[in-house]
Order: sequence, then C-alpha cells, then structure tokens
Amino acid sequence: MGTTKTAEEVKKEQQSIMGIELGSLYNLLYNETIWLHYKWIEFEELYGVKESRIKMLNQSAPFFFFIIQKVLWENILLGIARITDSTKTGDKRNISIQALPDLIENEELREKIKIEINEILQKTKFCRDWRNRWIAHYDYNLSLDSNAQPLETANRKLIKESLKQITAFINILHEHYFKSRLMLDHIKNNRGANLLLRTLKDGLREKENYLNRLATGKLLDYDYDKREI
Repeated sequence: MGTTKTAEEVKKEQQSIMGIELGSLYNLLYNETIWLHYKWIEFEELYGVKESRIKMLNQSAPFFFFIIQKVLWENILLGIARITDSTKTGDKRNISIQALPDLIENEELREKIKIEINEILQKTKFCRDWRNRWIAHYDYNLSLDSNAQPLETANRKLIKESLKQITAFINILHEHYFKSRLMLDHIKNNRGANLLLRTLKDGLREKENYLNRLATGKLLDYDYDKREI
C-alpha cells in the first residue's frame, strides 16, 4: 500500500526537486489550486447539481443558504483573482502564477509557461474585475451610477473553465518536475455538502412526520423536548 505524505513532506519534496524559491512558490500555488477545487466542489454540490437540492435548502434555512451561496461564490472569485494577480502591489510582492517564469531555468519550459499564463489571465479577467470593483473594494460608480460599466459576466461555466485551465497549467509544471499529474476532476468529498444534504433530507422527513403526528394528536415523548440545540 502507498503512504500518504504530510503537507510538510510534500513541500520539502517540491523544494528539493525544484529548488527552494521555486519550490516554495509552487507549493503555495499548488495548495491554493487544490483548495479552490474543494471549495468549488462544495458549491456545486449545493447549488449546481439539481433543482431539488436548492428546494431542500430553501425548505430548511433559506436565508442561511443564500448567505453561504454568496460568500462561497465571492470567495472562489477572490481566490482565482489572487493567484492570477500581478507580482507586485506597490512595493509589496504577491504570490501569483505570474511570478513563476522568472524562477524557471529551463528556457523551453519557461516560454511555454509564459504562453499559458497569458491565456489564463485573459480567461480569468472577470474574477479580477469582481475583486477590484465589488469584493475587495466598494466601487463608487458601480454602486451609484446607473451608466457605469457593469461587472464582467461571471457564471458557473466560466468558473469551471478557469479552474480547468489553472489545473492544466499546474500540471505542466507537475509533469515536468514530478512526472505525474494532479487529478483534481476526480476529487470526492463525502464529509461536506453531500453529508449536509443527506442530514437535511432526514430532518425534513422527520419534520413532516412530526406535523402528521401533531395533526392526529399522536405526539411522541421527544416531540415535547424543547431544549436548546
């Protein structure tokens, strides 16, 4: 059986093979890419699979799940904007895919990476527009001027395409240095949104049973339990 490496072991391996500076930067971007996929999977499980799930959320706690939808959505847009940002903000350095080429010694790989980065920057431009004028800053004109340029279109299809292209980019480096690929499309998580949905389904079923017992006057002992959760 194979062994699972700790996050620190993965980091040290990447630093050992790629060099300290490139390996350290790559490790951060590698982890952030995986984290973005996990968040997107949870979002999709709740809001992107089928209408019956959205109906279940609205039957359970509509305002709460509206907040979760908005916060997750904006957080994912922000995450993509951060890792595709410019290498500096003023005199402060940023962790960004744009910082990688200068640290790559192999000329052929470096040029290939530059081309990929330019394509990613075009693909993800909408994320940085949302970050700059809505998420990180409350743009004055956008908020008060009806003639202001609207935010660039952002939808699930564009998010999926952006994450796919970022993963392909990470895999170019991963294949070159580690002779393997990240299979992020196959990530499964049964302890997150999927488990929550199953619990909500059971809860709504029990709520219906309770209302039926209440209507027929056949309440059970635990129906009278009003203790705090």
